[in-house]
Amino acid sequence: MNELNHMLECKKDQDQVVIPVFYNIDPSHVRKQIGSYEQACAKYEGEAKCNKWKATLTEVANIAGWDCQTYRTEAEFINNIVGDVLRKLTPGYHDQLKGLVGIEEIYEQIEALLKIGSSKARIIGIWGMGGIGKTTLASALYTKLSSLEFEGRCFLANVREEFEKFVLNALLSKLISVLLGEENHCFDAPFLAPHIVGTEAIKGITYDCSQVGYLYLRSDPVKRMSNLRYLKIHNDFRYGKCSMYFPDSLESLSDKLRYLLWEGCQLEALPYTFCAEMLVELYMPCSKLKKLWEGIQIHPSIFPLPKVVCLCLEGCRKIESLKTNVHLKSLCQLYLYGCSSLKEFSVASEEMIVLDLAATAIRELPSSVWYHTKLTSLALSCCNNLNIVGNKLSNDPGMGSLTELDLSWCTQLDASNMWFLLDGIRSLTRLNLTSCCDLQALPDNIGNL
Repeated sequence: MNELNHMLECKKDQDQVVIPVFYNIDPSHVRKQIGSYEQACAKYEGEAKCNKWKATLTEVANIAGWDCQTYRTEAEFINNIVGDVLRKLTPGYHDQLKGLVGIEEIYEQIEALLKIGSSKARIIGIWGMGGIGKTTLASALYTKLSSLEFEGRCFLANVREEFEKFVLNALLSKLISVLLGEENHCFDAPFLAPHIVGTEAIKGITYDCSQVGYLYLRSDPVKRMSNLRYLKIHNDFRYGKCSMYFPDSLESLSDKLRYLLWEGCQLEALPYTFCAEMLVELYMPCSKLKKLWEGIQIHPSIFPLPKVVCLCLEGCRKIESLKTNVHLKSLCQLYLYGCSSLKEFSVASEEMIVLDLAATAIRELPSSVWYHTKLTSLALSCCNNLNIVGNKLSNDPGMGSLTELDLSWCTQLDASNMWFLLDGIRSLTRLNLTSCCDLQALPDNIGNL
């Protein structure tokens, strides 16, 4: 309370800014000293300082501030507070311009060139002889533009001098540390230089490889990102030529990863040291994976993991087998579309709602499919080799929740196999049999749908 009193005195005497933040507390409780505040004040009732504290709390609660109860998420709450603070810090721009004749007009010309609000990146060069104020102008521009709601901002001075000293790593390290800090969770990288410095402060990376093309990276920086929880390597131009390579191999990934999306991964396997116990979602579409982990065809631990809810291996054309005897507890969605070499498949989860095996080379739909009591969508289109449906035992629960079944272009599927597939299904609303050329007649149980 003494600190709060001091803040208000600074506000009155020195015109300093005070921004109240009400986190998990109703501002009216502070203003009226009720609830937990009433109980706290009761301990000092009758003392002179108690009345002063009450007046301070009332005054603070009457200042326009931020109430977390009016926001849906903490992230939105925090972002608005940060934006407010940055806007209130902006006046420093005017102090930098004092005594610089004509610089305001130059600033307006440069601001017009920047096209603030455009989705495209802009690079502006300020050219001129030494000592005319180029750095001063750039610094003043940065100070003013910092008040805008950019995701990140950093001012690097004396770049040429530092670069000439061959300390590019130091410059990159400073840039990343300023943008990320110790508290930020996400690093949105339009490019990743081979010289990038890994740090424990990095908790998230989003990287669009389509902006770079072919990129060769060392694995050491990735190894140092021991707190990495979110990694998204994607390609906005799906069919463009772009890839990320690790010539010295990728030795490790953070064991704290919750989300991993690596589109077009060039590795044949993820590092065998990678412990994926915290992983919730794994997306590896259009990759060159032959196995998920080095040394094991499909690592058994990927299935019993208690937190994995979504696994996407779409377009992984080199994976040949995906089998486990363990009934999973959490996997809800499994996408294997376009795994054209996949011949062996047997995966079951009591939480499975979407199973996509379209355009795979499977010959047999295993008996484990009857374990999917919550399954609503089953895609088997273009499974040209599929001609066996595993037997449904009397105690198998069956796919009673299935609403969508796609069998289009299953050219070897006949009425007998289809009868077994439809057995026990009662909720089907969509059935696609396009180009099932071996299907001469519909099974009699189709009338039970």
